[in-house]
Amino acid sequence: MFGLQRGWAVAALDNSSTAPSFKGKDGTYSVQLQVTKPWRAALGMTTAQATAKIKIKVTTGSGSDATRNTPATQNTPGTQNTPGTQNTPAAGAPVNRLSAAALATVPQPDLRSLPAYQIGLDRHDANGRPTKKTYLDFGATVWNAGPSPLVVDGFRRPGTTLMDAYQYFFDQDGNQVGSVPAGALEWDGRKGHNHWHFKAFASYRLLDSSRKVALISGKEAFCLAPTDAIDLTVPGADWQPDSTGLETACGQGEKGALSLREVLNTGWGDTYSQSLPGQSFNVTKVPNGTYYIQVLANPDHKLTESSSTNNSALRKIKLGGKVGGKRTLKVYPYQGVKAH
Repeated sequence: MFGLQRGWAVAALDNSSTAPSFKGKDGTYSVQLQVTKPWRAALGMTTAQATAKIKIKVTTGSGSDATRNTPATQNTPGTQNTPGTQNTPAAGAPVNRLSAAALATVPQPDLRSLPAYQIGLDRHDANGRPTKKTYLDFGATVWNAGPSPLVVDGFRRPGTTLMDAYQYFFDQDGNQVGSVPAGALEWDGRKGHNHWHFKAFASYRLLDSSRKVALISGKEAFCLAPTDAIDLTVPGADWQPDSTGLETACGQGEKGALSLREVLNTGWGDTYSQSLPGQSFNVTKVPNGTYYIQVLANPDHKLTESSSTNNSALRKIKLGGKVGGKRTLKVYPYQGVKAH
């Protein structure tokens, strides 16, 4: 079964990580995307609602973008540094700290959680080996509704696998105006990760029927990267992030890195799929009953954002079967969509 929940997005291309090829002449073109007629009818969309157009200018280049991911001459407060255009951290820990009064006057990111999905039961451990334990697996997405991008630099503490983190802020014109401390990053060398994680970006919790915490997932550190476009109509949305791959955003395989930058662009979400380590609860001995999977963004408020009232999302489920043995699972619809 397939579905597209309200407020969610789907890539227009079969492979959104590969740009479409173009063999035409240099010039200005109009690109049109249109939902096909059968789907327009099924969704009750007018032709106007199902059609989007954009003008582009094509010029012949050298075959590579020499300026992409190149650091500015100086990445310090007051220097033109348009957020999201490059993923290179500053040369050293920032010294221009914003006061609480100044912080209240600049645009800030707004982190929001989407409800859990890809929900299922599994009897394999984190290494894929069969086990007698039962795990409740799920996928989760936290996204940035803006209007400011979330930009975090990490700087290595000597002799450790930790980095001190700083969150950067920008004015309306994209000029970097200062920063504040934002906790820490840590190296995660486990299978499926092998990169740097920002600590306390989100928390996964299993709540009982009275919304009290029954279990907390061991996962609490995340690689921040724009993996999925969620809503590119919000103010400040970045339609073309410099990097959507974790191998560049989070120092993939670079345990000895001295610094790095992680960015979650406005309008984009950071998705962790069901198959990754930590995306589960051990429900082997959890009593039968109704529960809620909670995805909670910024649980320790290490990051500064415009609102924290929309950081939580719940997905209702029901556990059954034999406690300690074979379990059963029912996933309730979310906004009318029955897909897990």
